[in-house]
Amino acid sequence: MRPLFQFVILSVIVSCLLVFTQCRKDRFITDPSAKLGFSTDSLTFDTVFTSVGSITRYFKIYNRFARSMKISGIELQGGSSSPFRINVDGFPEDELTDIELLPKDSLYVFVEVTVDPTSDGLPFVVTDKVIFDVNKNLQEVDLVAWGQNANYISADTITCDDVWTSEKPYVIYHFAYVEEGCRLTIEAGTQVYMHANAGLFVHGTLRVNGKKDEEVVFQGDRLEPFFEDLPGQWQAIHLLRGSGQDTNRIDYAIVKNSFLGMTFGQLLESDTEIEFDAVPTFLFNTIIQNTQQSALFGFFANLYAFNCLIFNTGVNAVQLTLGGAYRFDHCTFVNTGSPYLEHEDPVLYAANYFEGVGSVDLIADFNNCIIYGSLDDEIRLDKKEDAPFDLLFDHCLLKTKANISDTSRYQAIVQNQDPSFADTQEMDFHLMSGSPCINSGFDIFAGQFVYADLDGKTRDAQPDIGCYEF
Repeated sequence: MRPLFQFVILSVIVSCLLVFTQCRKDRFITDPSAKLGFSTDSLTFDTVFTSVGSITRYFKIYNRFARSMKISGIELQGGSSSPFRINVDGFPEDELTDIELLPKDSLYVFVEVTVDPTSDGLPFVVTDKVIFDVNKNLQEVDLVAWGQNANYISADTITCDDVWTSEKPYVIYHFAYVEEGCRLTIEAGTQVYMHANAGLFVHGTLRVNGKKDEEVVFQGDRLEPFFEDLPGQWQAIHLLRGSGQDTNRIDYAIVKNSFLGMTFGQLLESDTEIEFDAVPTFLFNTIIQNTQQSALFGFFANLYAFNCLIFNTGVNAVQLTLGGAYRFDHCTFVNTGSPYLEHEDPVLYAANYFEGVGSVDLIADFNNCIIYGSLDDEIRLDKKEDAPFDLLFDHCLLKTKANISDTSRYQAIVQNQDPSFADTQEMDFHLMSGSPCINSGFDIFAGQFVYADLDGKTRDAQPDIGCYEF
């Protein structure tokens, strides 16, 4: 009986093994018509600067069947020489084999790209593909990125009297510094991209020679859609005290998505007694938008701004502190918040002192300007009695609770009326028909010459309030 028993047991074991092996084979679908599904057939990256890595993007692989699929191979076609890098569900390899994809399951494929420099000044395309081998079927997902060569500046002092042109963009890491006695000229159409926390510091002179439709643009260096309106991507443009020995002038610039937009002036450690010695800066036809903090920060500065638009700020659109001399003509300052920014501080803050430093004369004129937002009061005036505090709002639309009967400060004011912008959600601050700003301004140049709005449209003898003429 014993040999017979052993034979029966052995037969059972062998049968189980055969059944198990057959089950293992049967659990993978082998039909050549069974193919993987993909979330996309082409993964595209927006413009990537040479030598600067992209953000990580991904696509998904799907098994839409009721049985497991065996992926014989996943391969980045360009291999180790490809500008792209892939990571399949946690495995950062150019090639993987024998991956099991369970029924109704999916895998992530993460992709990054770093583009090598070329001699081309224009954007160029780089491509590769990820190839999948399943049941002797080859499937693929295309990878496409636009590369852009650039001039790179990293924690460096700019060559004295340098001129930046629009031939290739400029990418700044850490900081770029214009030293005292030197000038940086930026020509029309130039694109300046700032890496995270980078800034432009000017102790010499800055000339930005933008033109209508050829603006000089300052923005972060991440160009993917997620970063399009994201504040705080880079630091600021800092015009330091003593800069502009032969006058700073900025014309048709766009400054966006920074921590601070533009700062004017600074407190020097050697200051024991404050004296007003700042050289004027002229800011014409400029847009500042989506700043994490204040967009225009004046610290004991001297500034003239004309036809400027500032909107979507984390703190103030205009913050003037420790006095200074300012004039704003035909400017529009607006804040109603954004998906990234809470609007809790007034559009305008003005003070003739700075805590721990002292008080300094403040002179600020606002002519034909709009100061408007979603708060009940968009103006905060912070005055110390031991220094002059001389502000004038002339022919302006103001959102304020202030008593505007004081004609030494308020003249011909449109108070607490909706300016009727075209579409604040779409960041369109042109005036609509019926706006109280239409024909409510005055000719700031008293007929001496004809002048235009931010769009280049000629203003008539009875101009509109704000940066745009209806």
